[in-house]
Amino acid sequence: MIYSLLLVVKYDPTFVDKYTKETTELLELVISFIFMVELLVRVIASGLSHSKNSYLRDPFNIFDFFLILMIGVSLTLQLIEFS
Repeated sequence: MIYSLLLVVKYDPTFVDKYTKETTELLELVISFIFMVELLVRVIASGLSHSKNSYLRDPFNIFDFFLILMIGVSLTLQLIEFS
């Protein structure tokens, strides 16, 4: 929920203040990093797909994995765009 609010602020044209844009971009990176670390810890703790209680055996985790994958793709495309 916080992540979606940050994106609304980031892409809202009424927020043209440089500080606000830079702050939301930094928060987006920090929250994305936290999500990715959480995914990595959960995969290491339970395994990816081969055991009975592995990460990708739960439908919610599959959805979570897809969302985090899309966040990673989005961040990668932003880095490529600004290079």
